[in-house]
Amino acid sequence: MNKVTPFLMFNDQLEAAMEFYSATFPDSEIRNVARAGEDGPISSAEFVVGGQRFMGYNGGPYFSFSEGVSLYVDCADQDEVDAYWDKLVTAGAKPTACGWIKDPFGLS
Repeated sequence: MNKVTPFLMFNDQLEAAMEFYSATFPDSEIRNVARAGEDGPISSAEFVVGGQRFMGYNGGPYFSFSEGVSLYVDCADQDEVDAYWDKLVTAGAKPTACGWIKDPFGLS
């Protein structure tokens, strides 16, 4: 385990976010998952996106993402940028100012 790991607080979309990120970015996976009850929804999880480890939690509507915290994706060329952009837009992401984009879960 890393000494310091980013912790992302979702409303109730942690499972969908992990599935999207792991399907979109190479070197990504869902690791440890904790559920609310035996068959309940995911409450918290450990996952990896592009080799970066994250912890996530479904914490309800008390917190939301802002551009103050964002994910930077290092791309080799414009074709790679366009490929990720297209995947994000297809999933429901919204372009914002200066070439930034907010994913369907509110993370920039």
